[in-house]
Amino acid sequence: YAQAIPMGKGAALGLELTAYCLLIPVMEEALFRGFILNVLRRAFPLAAAVGLECLIFAWGHGQALWFVYALAMGLALTLLRLKTGGLCAPIAFHIAFNAANYLQPQLYSAVGESRQGLVVLLAGGLIVCACMILLLFSGRKKKE
Repeated sequence: YAQAIPMGKGAALGLELTAYCLLIPVMEEALFRGFILNVLRRAFPLAAAVGLECLIFAWGHGQALWFVYALAMGLALTLLRLKTGGLCAPIAFHIAFNAANYLQPQLYSAVGESRQGLVVLLAGGLIVCACMILLLFSGRKKKE
């Protein structure tokens, strides 16, 4: 990821952060979980619409490695969209994901070879993941 998206410096860094961590997630969520998912849901059963939308999202990310993670990410974002009924939660998740990936090289270079620093980064990532899982599954209504 870091090789595909080299970080700028100064003003370029601010523009890149805005693009990768804010504009792209908002536009992708509006397009994929908003427009494309809605069109596919009218034409196909829900499972097929979700599958196709996730494949289109993954295909749009290009590289083979990105396809794999984008497919899983697309499914998580789509489930979040369906669970919440809106785009705010998927947008927030997508922003957090892109920001974490974009800033990861900087964070790793800041902690260096320090085990404590790596443990803090890992713990922070696990906490974010746990919060997103709780958000996704909280308030699930039980069928009676």
